[in-house]
Amino acid sequence: MTTARRNLDLGASTGSDDQGVSSSRSVLPGATPGLASPIRRRDVRMADHTPYQRKIIGRYYKNLDAILFQRLSELATDLYLAEGKKRERLWAQAGDSLRKLEFPEPRISHLLQVRDPALLVAILKELQAAH
Repeated sequence: MTTARRNLDLGASTGSDDQGVSSSRSVLPGATPGLASPIRRRDVRMADHTPYQRKIIGRYYKNLDAILFQRLSELATDLYLAEGKKRERLWAQAGDSLRKLEFPEPRISHLLQVRDPALLVAILKELQAAH
């Protein structure tokens, strides 16, 4: 048997490492047997962001208040129309968005306890007046 044929039989088909020990992993074409695929490695630090990406990220965080306010406005509309489990999920999302806006926790818990969309609209008006 030729060396190339033996490597194909042992390495690629069984996923074996350099010592010929069989493992359950399959070897990707072009990958070195016995080494983890770069796709599966989680300990590798991602590359730094490009200047363009940094600007996008910066603008996102600069406008986060407006983004969250818009999201809460859409949630208020959806809460009037939703029923059942969807309505419960929307209330949880509204509470999370208010926490991200650093709204006072006692008022958030009261809103989530009462679960009145009109109260959420009143909070939105209050937030809009503050900005």
